[in-house]
Amino acid sequence: TGLPISEFRIAHISDLHNTEFGKENTALLALLQEAAPALIAVTGDLVDSRHTDLDTAAAFMEAAAEIAPVYYVTGNHEARLESYPALEKRLADAGVTVLRNQMAELEWDGVRFCIAGIDDPDFSHTGGFLDESAAAANAVLEEVLGKTRNAYTILLSHRPELILLKLCESGSSR
Repeated sequence: TGLPISEFRIAHISDLHNTEFGKENTALLALLQEAAPALIAVTGDLVDSRHTDLDTAAAFMEAAAEIAPVYYVTGNHEARLESYPALEKRLADAGVTVLRNQMAELEWDGVRFCIAGIDDPDFSHTGGFLDESAAAANAVLEEVLGKTRNAYTILLSHRPELILLKLCESGSSR
């Protein structure tokens, strides 16, 4: 079953790769404003590791955070950046919640729930083997979800195809 709340809208953005939609992302920001989301989920690859522009990425996230709370998880392009710590600091300074194998508790319409985010496996695993990346992602997922105390959890991941939902198979309500 879904969350027992009304009017809860999530805007999901992924793989911008420093692309701008309109000058300074005005077109994308206008769409977000019009959608009036309860939260904005950004699931990685905000930047392109080959043509990185931290200013463009940070400016978009700063403006998005003025529309709704923003929750962000890393992608494989962020894992390749030596300058990732500077980007993360700018995001945090803008009020973005950066979820690196963490969760945050939220409340909407009197219902408490969690939003969990896991790092892209490239942050901790340098091998190119899909099975090993999936195993690493699943180990982190089980650790993070093991800390939830709520029946409802929203999971943010850049590469969800790596996640084996063993928790669903075992009858868990998460």
